[in-house]
Amino acid sequence: MGYHKDDIKVAKPFVNSFMKEKLKRVYRKLSNLIILNCETWVCSPNFYKNKLEGLDSDFFKATNFSSKNGNERRVFDINLFEENFKDGFKKFIKNIS
Repeated sequence: MGYHKDDIKVAKPFVNSFMKEKLKRVYRKLSNLIILNCETWVCSPNFYKNKLEGLDSDFFKATNFSSKNGNERRVFDINLFEENFKDGFKKFIKNIS
């Protein structure tokens, strides 16, 4: 992770917080950061097929939700690294819709 030096007062504590959390929470925070707050990200074809295929419209809904959320530090119960991510993500989308 990195951040602009101009943002050090805000970004440094957020980045450092990842080092202090339990692994389960780190996975959730990373998932939230990747899914809800990154403008662009890529993954391998295998990862896409196993974790993301069929969720295109749900990702669109998540992007819309994120743009209106107003609190990028809030952590939702989604974990991209769990075996049952698709089910959990669909549940998350249902709860925000």
